[in-house]
Amino acid sequence: MSLGIFKKAFNSTQISDLTAYFSTLFPQKKYREFTALITQDSVGATPSLIILEDDFNGGITASINSTGIYSLTSSVGNIFNQNKTYFSIFNNNSYSVASPYTKSILKMSVFSVTVIRIETFLINEYSSPSPFNGIRSDGIMYKTPLTIRVYN
Repeated sequence: MSLGIFKKAFNSTQISDLTAYFSTLFPQKKYREFTALITQDSVGATPSLIILEDDFNGGITASINSTGIYSLTSSVGNIFNQNKTYFSIFNNNSYSVASPYTKSILKMSVFSVTVIRIETFLINEYSSPSPFNGIRSDGIMYKTPLTIRVYN
């Protein structure tokens, strides 16, 4: 249905009132969101993404930098402002940790205005002297949920 029909039936004040009313019923998001399941299933492999929501229109790609270090890169410009970017990654523990390691940890950070970095570690929490005796490792992420939101 075109807006022309409304312009004939309503005056500009009524159209403004209707627009305000419908915006309360259907509020616009105040952010752009990228949600995906990320898998990196073998040593040296580029992570694959099963995209669940993409407000960046295909503008985010995954790559591997080195063992246990990956990048999510934006091709839509300088969008990852540290003060307006929210991200999360959930360790769904689908990785089977081999001895002497006791668990895996995933870490995300804004690396630049176009890159978010993911790091994956195997941890031996019983090691001394430090409980964080981790090594970067590939193959830890399997359908691991991640979300990136960039607020207006």
